Amino acid sequence: MKSVCCFILSLVFGISFLSAQDFASPLTNPFSLSQQGARVSPAFADIDMDGDLDLFTGQENGAFGFYPNNGSAVAPSYGAYQANPFGISSLSGNSTPFLVDLDDDDDFDILAGSDSGLRYFENTGNATNASYGPAVVNPFLIISPIGIVRPYMADIDNDDDMDLFVGASDGNIYFYENTGNSNAPAFAAAIVNPFGLQDVGERSAPALIDLDNDNDLDVLVGNQQPGSLSYFENTGTLEIPAFNYVGTNPFNLESVAQDAKPYFGDLDSDSDHDLLVGNALGDLIYFENISPTAGIDEFNKTNAAIYPNPFTDYTTIEFKNNINRHSSLLVTDSSGKVLLSVNLLSGNDKIVLSKKELGVAQGVFFAFLTSNSKNSFLGKLIVK
Repeated sequence: MKSVCCFILSLVFGISFLSAQDFASPLTNPFSLSQQGARVSPAFADIDMDGDLDLFTGQENGAFGFYPNNGSAVAPSYGAYQANPFGISSLSGNSTPFLVDLDDDDDFDILAGSDSGLRYFENTGNATNASYGPAVVNPFLIISPIGIVRPYMADIDNDDDMDLFVGASDGNIYFYENTGNSNAPAFAAAIVNPFGLQDVGERSAPALIDLDNDNDLDVLVGNQQPGSLSYFENTGTLEIPAFNYVGTNPFNLESVAQDAKPYFGDLDSDSDHDLLVGNALGDLIYFENISPTAGIDEFNKTNAAIYPNPFTDYTTIEFKNNINRHSSLLVTDSSGKVLLSVNLLSGNDKIVLSKKELGVAQGVFFAFLTSNSKNSFLGKLIVK
């Protein structure tokens, strides 16, 4: 156990000082994706709960697109484009989907932007068989900005419900605090450019993710001209954000030929945030996150896939190699304290963990596979 504790402390030491991201050179329409329409807006979700990220898109003509992931959590491969899947209907123009569970029934609903306000599609199916009802105009009494609107949702104040950020034609970011709860959202009136955010140029498109590994949400915002990505670092806290403008195209990112619409997802299951950016030409530009993470990558890529991660209730650890009868799974906190130890049966290829089993509210934890007195690091578990 001491060796696990020492290894964890070395990881934490590295992670705490390793804040900058590094993205590879861009690839256009990778993973068998194809150009469809113009002003494409990507969004990821595991819509069939098979452990990998499927891709939804919006387009200038108002249609929605869908690419099923026929590969895996480690090596995505997208199937043929499908227009308006699962009963979704086209909007007036410039559709921008965001998939989120807004009624706490464990499936993905859709909040979509358009050139005539926000629309809501409730998932009346279930977590593995999505089916969407008709579009609800101006849902939850939200008054949208004028022009093209691009929504992104995140729990910015750490109160267990999803708040709303909306990019707009005028370049500003509009914030709507969720004053309801996780199954009955209600949104306050819009605040323009809150928490230190700024006008970044026409057709702003925000995405929120932790880009500096300090456990709060930063903001990356795309714009129309020149299709650049503006970075706002969160120098506040989980509960009280404060954004500081750092600059455009950070971490070796590049402009993408007008109308940048960013969306993050871990496409290779290495516990970091890869980036897919839609543009005006209808292309999907992929920036792989190649940041070193204190020795995490070489272990995680060879031993296991962890999904979803981050998670709120349950996560699955899928082992890539055969498990023998002397193997155990350990989960520890940053001090090396063991939170969970599970003996694994020979031949097991996956295990489902719950937040309740770990006995934690939130945070970053570490998973190990122990076999024949040898410890292998599997990856970080991020509990929201």
